[in-house]
Amino acid sequence: MNVKIWFSAVFSAIMAIGLTTTGIAAAEGELQITSKKLEVDRKQDITVFSGNVIAVKSSTTITADVLENYAKNGKVVAAGNVKSVDFSEKERIDMRCGKAEYDEKMSYSILTGNPVVTRTKRDGTEEKVEISGKKMEIYREKKEGVVTGNVLIKQEEILGKSELLRYYSDMKKIVLTGGGPTIECYEAGELSAAYSAEVVTIYSDQNRVIFENAFNADIYP
Repeated sequence: MNVKIWFSAVFSAIMAIGLTTTGIAAAEGELQITSKKLEVDRKQDITVFSGNVIAVKSSTTITADVLENYAKNGKVVAAGNVKSVDFSEKERIDMRCGKAEYDEKMSYSILTGNPVVTRTKRDGTEEKVEISGKKMEIYREKKEGVVTGNVLIKQEEILGKSELLRYYSDMKKIVLTGGGPTIECYEAGELSAAYSAEVVTIYSDQNRVIFENAFNADIYP
């Protein structure tokens, strides 16, 4: 597995989290929503769709048990079996979680309930990267994001593990901390090497990784 390709693919997948969490709200075009039930509270300016909710806008589709729109506060909440898919010519982004919230005024998004985001290239290679954790947060104006709790980054023969992942879009920088961050490499399904430290910093555009404090490498023949 080419590590340079992995760096680039991981950063692209993390950027996809930002696209996923804004989803319908940020997309352009006509919005279509279907559900089993609709409740409208005009006084509070709250609209609640419930039961097999399907929302489609442009190339983005979100499904959930409940979709709530708080117009006064600029908030959208999707809850219960939340899934989304977004297509472009170059990639497909899939997301699933227990709950997704988007605050337009704060430019803030949060996914909870063991969120998983998968980015799949549509260039014939079907290259896929999956990122999961217990919680994902995106700060759009700062162009930063945080994934916390049993963080896993999977792509083909490389697996990254940590308790906390921070990414900085402008710097194309990813920092793994907590739980002894580890990068594992596999060959034919067998572990071939594992690298760990207290802090692992990845600069995706420079093909550079830095292991800091208590570095350890296990290489298997």
